[in-house]
Amino acid sequence: MPVNLSTEWSWRFGVMPQPWFSVFAALVACALLCVAVVSTLRTAEFDAGALRTTATVLAAGNGGPMTRPVAQFTDANGHAWRVRFRVRSNPPAHHAGEQVGVRYHLEDPADARFDTFLERRFLALLSGVLSLPFFLMSWLAWRFRRRLFRQATRGD
Repeated sequence: MPVNLSTEWSWRFGVMPQPWFSVFAALVACALLCVAVVSTLRTAEFDAGALRTTATVLAAGNGGPMTRPVAQFTDANGHAWRVRFRVRSNPPAHHAGEQVGVRYHLEDPADARFDTFLERRFLALLSGVLSLPFFLMSWLAWRFRRRLFRQATRGD
């Protein structure tokens, strides 16, 4: 019996999840993977011409439940700059007086970034790892949906 695609995409077989779930899960997975790729590329682009120095943490944060440390560093021209950690954390990632690595560009030292895993790779890793279950859900939903459809059309 030939498969009628209009039947497969209908609501006639209530036991099978519709393909929209697998399509939606695949789109979410692709979006998360795009975030991971773009984040990795932007980090690599920033690192390409960045200088590295050390900074002293001035404050661990604002005292709220999630903190963002503030550090001060001196650029190659001798000017002092402050940089704020971009990732909030609890407990604080760094404490006052601690020495941390900082990357910056001579053209724009105000856009300095902490040279830590959280600052540099966290977004890419998080979104990349979160995309995997969505890809798996999409594949499983599509695979088992097709099997159930074949059984329903054969009359099993």
